[in-house]
Amino acid sequence: MKDSRTTQSASRLQKAQTVKIMRSEIDLDDFNPRTISDSNRKRLKKSIEKFGWIGAPVFNRRTGHIVGGHQRLSALDSLMGKADYELDVIEVDLSEREELKLNVALNNTDMQGEYDFGAINSLCKEFDIDPVNDLLFSEELASVEFPDFDCSDAGFGSVPKKEVSEEEKEEYRAARRDRAEKHRKHDEEFGNYNIDELKGVLTVVFKSESDKRMFMSSHGLPEEKRAVSFDDLKQMMNGEL
Repeated sequence: MKDSRTTQSASRLQKAQTVKIMRSEIDLDDFNPRTISDSNRKRLKKSIEKFGWIGAPVFNRRTGHIVGGHQRLSALDSLMGKADYELDVIEVDLSEREELKLNVALNNTDMQGEYDFGAINSLCKEFDIDPVNDLLFSEELASVEFPDFDCSDAGFGSVPKKEVSEEEKEEYRAARRDRAEKHRKHDEEFGNYNIDELKGVLTVVFKSESDKRMFMSSHGLPEEKRAVSFDDLKQMMNGEL
């Protein structure tokens, strides 16, 4: 039997409902601060063709605007042509001011996580998944985060590897380090962890993700592991790992 208290608690936060509407009911002439490059739009269209229309956009009944999902809807429009069509949307009823606040909140990168590329790399190898053709990562990103993705003997596909200069790779890594530091400072400020518990932390930096994977695998540690304890280090020094 379901716990009625849990149901009531969840219902209290449910402020939207999924409904079917016609595309012609939506007015895209609204505020949207998010932009998308041509290359990313192509990958977005490819993902819809590959996986189908998964995930409903947020639609504000009061204004007729899309609040979240502009780019996906635009990509779907391109695939559907000029014909009107029916689609599921998550319907809300908001003022324009509340609509704007929700629009930005839905896409705010400070409220989103980041990929653990080491874990994705391991899963790609385990399930023979190509990060470019199957997961639709850009070739530039794959060349940095999955340096051996075009090696068929490693379980990846045979997509030609895009050549990326060391300067471009370092710019990419520097941007990722900057984002990670920003999130770390954000977490400290808003108390997502207790800074007192982090005393005695030592950070080890590898030149590349592949170096980190080699280190982890050589000591029998999971490649996706993000932290190594002092006990792990003692076992490594004693040759027990």
